Amino acid sequence: MNRQRLVMTERWLLAEELGSKVRHKVRNKLGSVRNAAFFIRRSLEKSATPIPPRLLTFFQLIDDELCAADQSLGQPRPRTADSIATPARVSLRDCIASALSFRPPPPQVAVAVECDPQLALTGCGEELSVALLCLIDNACEAAAPAGRIAITAAAAAEYVVVVVSDSGRGFDAEATEQALMAFFTTKPGHQGLGLNIVERVVKDHGGQIHLDPAAVPVKNSACEAALGGARVTLVLPQARAPAARSPIDVETT
Repeated sequence: MNRQRLVMTERWLLAEELGSKVRHKVRNKLGSVRNAAFFIRRSLEKSATPIPPRLLTFFQLIDDELCAADQSLGQPRPRTADSIATPARVSLRDCIASALSFRPPPPQVAVAVECDPQLALTGCGEELSVALLCLIDNACEAAAPAGRIAITAAAAAEYVVVVVSDSGRGFDAEATEQALMAFFTTKPGHQGLGLNIVERVVKDHGGQIHLDPAAVPVKNSACEAALGGARVTLVLPQARAPAARSPIDVETT
């Protein structure tokens, strides 16, 4: 997978996730101002004294400026051919390999991978790789300085179940409840957007994300046995198998 495209995809996802959260918060604030201005105007209209024309002008100015501010926030930036690949059939094993090679885990952290090479998804390989990279980064930090992480993937009916687990302390009750909230982090200096990016990518690909808290060793596979830390599970639709080509009759003379 092209490293430059992966870099651009990571930047795009981070910028868009940050931008969407900021837009949401600012629009909520603008809505509060608009509601307050409406309430004041409606209260004045119910009074016996007519509203002075100059005050009406101010109310209109407030409404116009709020509309302009809302438009200035803009919409999400569109994907471009230079930054995001066209959705296609992608190998899940290749996505895992790309994530591990893009930002290799610390040498003291043991990494085990179990993934059927035949597993495939339909979507953007770069986005899926960045989502896995975010999970692997979190797992490595939790398992540091010399722990273990496991990445497993298996087919389940029409879906692929991807589990990233670590030997760290896992999620406490607060973290489990708030981990998918924007800007929530327990790590100093972090932005608290990694799991938001994962959730965005997974939902864009028609999947779901589940967080399991700490200290519940579960042996789903040989490489995931009894790690005992946090587990993040992604459930994603499998790519449909390529249609078999019909045999072509060739006339002979």
